[in-house]
Amino acid sequence: MAFVSLVVASNLALPLRDCDTAPCYPTAYMDQAGRDWACRGLTFSNHSGSDFGIGGFDEMDRGRPVYAAAEGHIIQIEDGHFDRCSSGNCEGGDGYGNHIVIDHGEGQHSLYAHLRNGSIMVEVGDPIACGEAIGLVGSSGFSTGAHLHFEWRVDGESIDPYAGPCSEDESAWVVQGLHGKLPARLCAGNPVEVGEDRSRVLVEPAAGEIVATQNSRVDYCWRIENSGTRSWTTENVSAILVSGARLGQRGNINLSETVLPGASTELCAQLTATGEVGERLRSSWRMARAGSVFGSILVVRIDVVRSDVVDGPDAGPRPNDVGVDVTTADAGARDSADAGGLEDVHSGCDCVTTTPVELSLAAVLLLAYRRRYRAGTLN
Repeated sequence: MAFVSLVVASNLALPLRDCDTAPCYPTAYMDQAGRDWACRGLTFSNHSGSDFGIGGFDEMDRGRPVYAAAEGHIIQIEDGHFDRCSSGNCEGGDGYGNHIVIDHGEGQHSLYAHLRNGSIMVEVGDPIACGEAIGLVGSSGFSTGAHLHFEWRVDGESIDPYAGPCSEDESAWVVQGLHGKLPARLCAGNPVEVGEDRSRVLVEPAAGEIVATQNSRVDYCWRIENSGTRSWTTENVSAILVSGARLGQRGNINLSETVLPGASTELCAQLTATGEVGERLRSSWRMARAGSVFGSILVVRIDVVRSDVVDGPDAGPRPNDVGVDVTTADAGARDSADAGGLEDVHSGCDCVTTTPVELSLAAVLLLAYRRRYRAGTLN
């Protein structure tokens, strides 16, 4: 069977980015007359895209971001549909459920389907960079479990992004990878660099330090060190979500400057305290280059409190701080605040009080007496 390639350019990156720390795997390729791109059987009838599994509903509940496979702008979104479908026949989005379409120019579009309800982070008209987070994996529409359906379209026609003997002549992926494996998370124009990426957290908020009222904005910052051998630039390195909720952060947490090996920088997320009073909000982020995570975990902990706790003169230790008794946090320090103004405190016995001068005089007399005694008996 002969195929005419409609692939304009090899510019797609894997739209999942946390695959070094969480499950990611292809579950079905595009149907090519009953076979997949490699003339094998990892497909099903009339399947028009590439499916990537994440390990089930537990992973979906944890929150698995979906990322733009190439730069472009948002031209279509649909949200609000049931996202825990297991029958393969749930209503919404013409089978795609909650989904996003990105226009990449030159007649090229990408579609991201079966997303989690309420997780879409973009709006129609938004410009999008390759590797920018746009939503979360779900199971809406015609789906039997949590996965991402990725579809590549050229001039309105669904095209297999994989090159192979039963598919296109040219791959649309920057690096396609082997059958049954994942394409590279490498965006077009970002060649593989020599060296090692590592990071180290130098300063971070302590547990209980960051408090906020419900739905208030929080600037949450770390100071991190580039402890590897490759430079970080604002274009190729950012922090991506690896667990927990996004807490209002739109997309990745971006650097504000280039960071050379051995240097450090302040990295800040713009978050929202979306929990209930008394709740500790948590999430974890890691630095990543082209979707490959590295280095120390950036932990977010925000305690949601009443407004009077935040506005008061001193909120004191937070109730969620382990090992701190808020009723005795400063016990033992109160009487030393003003050494010149202490009041007499009864000790519980009827004792005669003695001044330091009287004690010193008594010690001198006792020493003199003992010296006379020793002189009269031992010499």
